[in-house]
Amino acid sequence: VARAGAGNLRHEQRRQRSGCRHRSILTAARGVRLRAVPADAHAPIANGSIEHGARLRAGMLALGGGIVVLAVKLFAWRLTGSAAVLSDALESFVNVAAGALLLYSLWVSSQPADRNHPYGHGKVEFFSAGVEGTLIAVAALGIVFAAVRALIAGPELRRLDTGLLLVTAATAINALLG
Repeated sequence: VARAGAGNLRHEQRRQRSGCRHRSILTAARGVRLRAVPADAHAPIANGSIEHGARLRAGMLALGGGIVVLAVKLFAWRLTGSAAVLSDALESFVNVAAGALLLYSLWVSSQPADRNHPYGHGKVEFFSAGVEGTLIAVAALGIVFAAVRALIAGPELRRLDTGLLLVTAATAINALLG
């Protein structure tokens, strides 16, 4: 039963003509009854969209490249013992975690609307941004800890030539990935 005014009725007619299949907040608040959102309402966007596929490939490339860069920087840190190289490796760790979270967010947001999420799962991106911010803060604390420890104990740097070469190579890989 629709108890909508003329303005709300026009809104619903425009929504239906445009092919939009989910209820607007306006119609839900005004008490208009609509049919349920079909399970495959977002299937073309979720599964067949070129944009989604391109995002997924870019995320996989970023994650793979980030893992390589992280491994090289961690090896350079173990080789040199430098707090600066460790801080660079921790920044790379945040990038890898953010890349993994990006892939997970893309997967979740591509899921079709369901009974518990009638408007889809797109808000997972806000959650992933919060987690990434937390990771940045944790990495910053790790950097501060390593820097204070190096200041108190004094640096014990070794094999700086090889470490510099490795960090430069990792930076070049990172630059190629964009």
